[in-house]
Amino acid sequence: MSQESIVDLLIDEVTSIAIAQPSFTVFLCGPSMRALDERPEEAPKGAELRQLLKEELGNLGFEVILGEDDGIEEIQNDHGFDAQTNELNVLKRSKALVLIAASPSSFAELGVFSHDRAHNKKSSYDVVLILSEDFEDSNSYIELGPVSVVETLGKVFFTSYSTDDCQDICKKIIRRLTHRRSLLMNEEIKSE
Repeated sequence: MSQESIVDLLIDEVTSIAIAQPSFTVFLCGPSMRALDERPEEAPKGAELRQLLKEELGNLGFEVILGEDDGIEEIQNDHGFDAQTNELNVLKRSKALVLIAASPSSFAELGVFSHDRAHNKKSSYDVVLILSEDFEDSNSYIELGPVSVVETLGKVFFTSYSTDDCQDICKKIIRRLTHRRSLLMNEEIKSE
């Protein structure tokens, strides 16, 4: 067995011990929500949508794990690896990734996660990407690379980040994830 295989097995073991798998885990990444409490007028675009999704998904019984700024320290404490590896380990136990790409860190996550989802045969999580409408039909690397991958394997929402737009997107994401959870539960019942 190669050293890389042993490391992968150890990472899987640590991850399975550190994260108990509930029925449906959503890994929610995006702009920090901290400013919403401290300085709401300075909160980054997308922070309100992330807060809304966190609350609504939690109310519906989804386990929500926060990535990036709001959850990175907790994930670091649980796993002890670099941030990128830690978040990929969280994804191994997640049923869905919801990524609000609105900062340099979230764009880096978009690249890592879209590549993982497209090229890792073990990855089966649903991917939902929320992106500024400025990127729609932009003919940019983001549009032609990661967004193209997510459009094939998941769902992309382009937004203006207005309150009405965010509420509409939140409803659509909840509908999608609730449907996916129902399908997975039905599969589990059939296999028993």
